[in-house]
Amino acid sequence: MQKEKLKEITDLLAIEQSDRDSILSFDLPDDKSEYLKNCSHIFDNQDFEPATVSNSLSDKVVDFVTEINSKRCYLQNGFTSCNFENGITSSKIYDVFEAIANSSKSFSLVCNFDGSSQINNVEVNNLLRGVHPDKTLFCNNKFSVSVDNNQKAVYKFLTVSDSENPACQIAVTNIVVKSGAKFDLHLLNNINNKSSFVHRLNVTIEDNCEVKISNCNFNGKFVQTILNVNMIGEGSTLSAPGISMPTDNQVFDYLSFINHKVSNCTSNQKIRAIANGNGYSNFYGLVKVAQDAQKTQSDQVNNNILLSETAKIESKPQLEIYADDVKCSHGSTTGMLDSEAIFYMRSRGISEKAAQGLLIQAFTQEIVNEIDAENYGEVLNSLITQKLI
Repeated sequence: MQKEKLKEITDLLAIEQSDRDSILSFDLPDDKSEYLKNCSHIFDNQDFEPATVSNSLSDKVVDFVTEINSKRCYLQNGFTSCNFENGITSSKIYDVFEAIANSSKSFSLVCNFDGSSQINNVEVNNLLRGVHPDKTLFCNNKFSVSVDNNQKAVYKFLTVSDSENPACQIAVTNIVVKSGAKFDLHLLNNINNKSSFVHRLNVTIEDNCEVKISNCNFNGKFVQTILNVNMIGEGSTLSAPGISMPTDNQVFDYLSFINHKVSNCTSNQKIRAIANGNGYSNFYGLVKVAQDAQKTQSDQVNNNILLSETAKIESKPQLEIYADDVKCSHGSTTGMLDSEAIFYMRSRGISEKAAQGLLIQAFTQEIVNEIDAENYGEVLNSLITQKLI
């Protein structure tokens, strides 16, 4: 049943056949799983209204241009009207995807790192701002990022809210990293607990590239990241660290598809989740190694901590290997904090909450260090601390 729904979505989004085959071959759970229950209700019975362009940021962005020509770019609901005259009402999740497919095909934002300017470090502040407390603002956006041959670039995409009004954004980002380039992409999601953000990334990596894609989720009603990577050039490496910290009734969902299509490439994915309250975290990852992708090295690890009896975590890393000369591994662990370590710290005068905080900081610090972006670690550690208060 669910595969039929997923096929409808891939058809509507006109996903390329090779990518569609990878997604449809993905081993989805049955309809009774927590994953489906937590995802399917997100768009049920909500009234949506289209986003419209606001002038409130005009002092920060000149003429709402789509070409980034400065280090920092500000978006408000993507700056685009969704072309729905009367808004939409959705009762099923794939109705929302159909709305995307039928809306404008133009890009909301284009970023080309081609060496023509001195800018190689861009931060996009994506402000998701609802208007009415009882009506969900809906916006959809397409973004494009290109990194030219032998260029070095850093691209941060920070999605935040500045009000408690509900909003829903669904975005697609197409990324091409060309031969010999070094590219770091950092995604951070910290929206209000009435809003949802779904982000699909289609990444193509050519030969001899070094690519890092980090994904950190801290707040939001429903945050879903769909990462689809095609490694089409030899000698490239991909690192994909991530942190997920759902609390209350937050749902954080990470679907990852890494396709090794040629030989001598490496991918390394480390995802760590901490769920508290009624928080729900999901990680489904598929690494596919084609028959011609000999000498592939791939590691996929998802480590999780439950801080409450009502928190839920699902994890399913998977390998699909058609080559015979590879080094690939995958694994997942889920558990509670070490009670003996907490007892030891409490015996030294440290409160239980502070002891838990120290253990969680240690648990996440390896990922923060691996992300290793200028001044970004301080931001991440601050948000981690806020989630523990």
